[in-house]
Amino acid sequence: MSKFRVGILCLLVLSMVSLGWAQEQRAADQQLISVKEDGTFDKTGLEVPPMKKAHLKIGFSPNAMNTQYDMVISGCKEAISKLPDPSSVDFVIQAPTNHSDTAEQMDIIESWIQQKYDVIAVCSVNDMAMYPVYRMAAAAGIPIFHFNTPSSSLVDPFFVSTVTCNQVMAGQAIGEAFVKRYGKKDTNIVVIEGLVGTPHNTERINGFKKAIAGVNNFHIIDMQAADWVRDKAQTVMEDLLTKYGKKINVVWGMYDEMALGAVSAIKSRGLTKQIEVWGYDNTEDAYNSILRGEMFGTVDTASKQSGRDLINSIVKYCMKGEMIPKQVYVPPVVYTRDNIKTFNTSEYK
Repeated sequence: MSKFRVGILCLLVLSMVSLGWAQEQRAADQQLISVKEDGTFDKTGLEVPPMKKAHLKIGFSPNAMNTQYDMVISGCKEAISKLPDPSSVDFVIQAPTNHSDTAEQMDIIESWIQQKYDVIAVCSVNDMAMYPVYRMAAAAGIPIFHFNTPSSSLVDPFFVSTVTCNQVMAGQAIGEAFVKRYGKKDTNIVVIEGLVGTPHNTERINGFKKAIAGVNNFHIIDMQAADWVRDKAQTVMEDLLTKYGKKINVVWGMYDEMALGAVSAIKSRGLTKQIEVWGYDNTEDAYNSILRGEMFGTVDTASKQSGRDLINSIVKYCMKGEMIPKQVYVPPVVYTRDNIKTFNTSEYK
């Protein structure tokens, strides 16, 4: 065998050994993190320790840009503006161009690591796939914070804190509202899902089903996906109306944008008074739709407050050197036509 071939063989063997070690290390790291029944976590010991920095450059990467994340960003910016020296924080926002493009989001974070950002805040649809960049950030001494990330999907052993609304609790809150409003009569329910199989989708529907379990007069007659998008939800709802017509009593769009798409389809059939539509997130468009008597209700996930809490947590940990909770949960609140006017609309600004 030639020296060249021997060299190639050695490189292959080393690569396989290295890959095997990396996989074992990943498995060992991820065994350190587990979510409890109440959605909380214990510290893993792999978190970057608290620090006292006079200036922070924060990279903020949602999995997409949409109305909800606009509200989170607004809360972040408000919290920064209220710091004694707002110029002490540079806040950089970058999301992947495609909702499910984890590879692009990994590139974004890797770039921030190479540029020596001080903090990275992230919401990803595939936390498992993001592990290599999380580990890279931790090795570089850059703390990771999560936002709007379902507890069940968090397998990152390096994150300092997750700031979010508990999505199981939010789905459960909608289900409890359904029981309160429709619990004594036969009710045919249609659910318009987001991206089936993703943790955001799974946690919301699991909470909802938990709340309505045992209500024998509730019938979920169909569940269709619309990928969190209004236009697609309108098309899905049109098809459902063609299939079921007036048999549908209630629609739950698992994000307000999808609920609004359903409203458009229902309005076009003249069925607004016959079919009640509920959403999720309490976006400004949903708020106005409820005021107009189109949507019936939604659950507020305190998106802007999550942004405030995220920045305040980062400042405490990375500028003041203070310990913070592993999770910061904002309680969900259901709003309907009966109480929507009590919502503080400054949360949209």
